[in-house]
Amino acid sequence: MGIGCPRFGDRQCACPIRDQREHVSGQCRRAHGSLAGLWSADLIKDADRQAVAASFAKVLPIRNEVADQFYRRLFELRPEYRSLFGTDTRVKKQKRTFMKTLGALVEAMAWQPDDWRDEVDVDEDPCLILLALGKRHQRMYKIPAEAFEPFGEALLWALSEALGSEMSPTDLEAWTRVYRVFALTMRMGPGTNVELDLGERF
Repeated sequence: MGIGCPRFGDRQCACPIRDQREHVSGQCRRAHGSLAGLWSADLIKDADRQAVAASFAKVLPIRNEVADQFYRRLFELRPEYRSLFGTDTRVKKQKRTFMKTLGALVEAMAWQPDDWRDEVDVDEDPCLILLALGKRHQRMYKIPAEAFEPFGEALLWALSEALGSEMSPTDLEAWTRVYRVFALTMRMGPGTNVELDLGERF
C-alpha cells in the first residue's frame, strides 16, 4: 500500500505517493508544493529551524570533533553497531559524509514553502533524500530500525559536548524535535518506491 499525501491523504489528494518521483513533479506538487515544502513548513516550526541553524553554524568549525564524538558515543551505546560500519577507513569516510548530510539538511530547513514549488530538482529534495537514505541504510548497510533511538541520543550528546554552554536547553529541545522528523522520514524510506542515485553525495 502506498503512503498517502502528507498533507491531504489519499482521499483528498489526486496523486497518492506510490512513486515519489511522479508525485513531486505532477499535479500534487503544482497544487501544494513538493514533499520537502510540506515537510519543512508543517512538521518543523520556525523557532526550531532557527535554533538548529544558529547552533549548527557554531558546529561547522569543529565538525570533525563532533563527528568523532558522535561515533564514539554511538559505539559506546551500541558496541554491536561497530561491525556494521566496516574498516576504520570506511568509518572515517562515513564521518565526513554524516556531517555533510546533516549540514545540507539544516540548510534546506531555511527554505520557505514557495521555494520548493516547481523549481527544486527531485534529486535535491531533502525529504526524498532522507527517504532514500533510510532505504539504503536498511537494505545495504543492514541498519536496524531501532537504531534511530541511539543514533539520536549520540547526536544530541555529541552536539552538547562540543558546544558546551553554547548549546542552550532550548537549542537541545529544538534539535530533539528536528531529529525526530529526520528519523521518522528515514524510517518511512524502506516502505516507499523512492529510488534516487545518491552516489557519493550522502
